[in-house]
Amino acid sequence: MRDHKKSEELAVQRFQLISPLLAEGLDSGKLKELKDQIAKVNGLSERTIRRYLAQFRKDGFGGLKLGCNIVDCKPRLIIRKITFSPPFFYSPFNIFK
Repeated sequence: MRDHKKSEELAVQRFQLISPLLAEGLDSGKLKELKDQIAKVNGLSERTIRRYLAQFRKDGFGGLKLGCNIVDCKPRLIIRKITFSPPFFYSPFNIFK
């Protein structure tokens, strides 16, 4: 429960950081300038701001939560390669071979 609350709080903080970048009608120059300004004021790298923005655009608010990288935000299907070999049946006669 505590981790969930912390994750939610962090997502809110990250959203507050990137919310000015979500405004419509920003040209690429103004967007870059805004990213740099947000990064500098908050002591973050411009790359971090770009990553938060990309996570939000891809996965919504959930993408901004703690420990949620792009792979972990969506359910994953794990496919294992199964190699089939002839089953070994235990038999008392197997020990004599």
